[in-house]
Amino acid sequence: MGALVLVVSCRKSGQANESDAAAGGTGGSASSGTAGAVSGGGARAGAGGATGAGGTAGSSAGRGGAAGGAGNGGSATGGGAAGTTGGAAGGGGAAGTVGGAAGAGGGAGTGGTAAAMTCDGFPIPSDHVAGGILSYDPTTAAVAVDKVTGLAWQRLVTGNEARWGSASQYCATLTLDGESGWRVPSALELSSIVDFLAIDPLGINPTIDTATFPDTPATWFVTSTGVFMDGRRVGGENYWRTVDFATGLTLNGMPPSGSVRCVRTATARRCYPADGRFTPTSFAGVEAVADAATGLAWQKGVSPTKLAQPDAFGYCYALGGEFRVPQAKELLSLVVWKTPGVPIDTAVFPGTPAGSFWSASGVSGSATEAVTVNFTADVYAAISRAGRNTPQYVRCVR
Repeated sequence: MGALVLVVSCRKSGQANESDAAAGGTGGSASSGTAGAVSGGGARAGAGGATGAGGTAGSSAGRGGAAGGAGNGGSATGGGAAGTTGGAAGGGGAAGTVGGAAGAGGGAGTGGTAAAMTCDGFPIPSDHVAGGILSYDPTTAAVAVDKVTGLAWQRLVTGNEARWGSASQYCATLTLDGESGWRVPSALELSSIVDFLAIDPLGINPTIDTATFPDTPATWFVTSTGVFMDGRRVGGENYWRTVDFATGLTLNGMPPSGSVRCVRTATARRCYPADGRFTPTSFAGVEAVADAATGLAWQKGVSPTKLAQPDAFGYCYALGGEFRVPQAKELLSLVVWKTPGVPIDTAVFPGTPAGSFWSASGVSGSATEAVTVNFTADVYAAISRAGRNTPQYVRCVR
């Protein structure tokens, strides 16, 4: 299942991560009253200069914030108004006065400091995402929007897709319902539409909501997540992780053939400071880490010993604070695919042992197996499965 297999050319199409500056803009000049230009997401317009004449409109290249403050020495009523994504212009600065001497403007105000933002977060769906319009908005025959993640998916695909080896090019040139901007999904994004309760023990029917995604082949689907070993990319730029829609598991490579299902972002992702995804917290006296990307809070440590899955449920319950065993997709969100050694942010989760961790996800049709996520090493990082009585670690979530 985890063998590395080289195949034909595939140009990389990474998951889109937006980075926006949250800098305040520089205010207008003292003589003209122009509102300051701003750039970057979360920015605010600079102050209008204080002169006897009205200021001109300021420009905004990123996501605008609140109006800038007054310029030094004058009481300008408002700088540029909040800009919008796409660079809408801010409003003009109003006329200013200084000590009753009309026309003598003060100095320009300045904005705040820059802070890089990452916008790649989304809520993690449940194990069972079947149910048609209850989980998805299949607005047309071509596109379905996941109501939980806000991702728009290509509905119809084919097995043994000849273009799966050049998936990035295929998705980049795709137009569905008049929309372009399609891309190859990451391993986490593609796993988000796996329905673990639809796993077919015989591997004939696909592990997906077939009402929303009809005629989906029970085969491997390519992702934009590379394969790494000891932190180094292996297999070249034409080699990617895949998700097997016969089993719901992830593979660390590409079999000889498979398919591709393109995705695009339909609604805004969750944004957070680039260096501030995780925040220390605690619940019921248990050290925890809040994840701004998913909205989950994780136990900072792990179980002191490996446990059978039934005992893992008891361990998390005993912690209190509404802690529970995570579902497989939730646990997969902690994987840092190209980190050498244990594939997790070890600065946030220090001392994480190498090994597989229990999820609460079962394997449909099996009373003896459950789903795990392998944190042994970067090359093995994947959703897998094990016997319920096989001892594994557990990291609880709430």
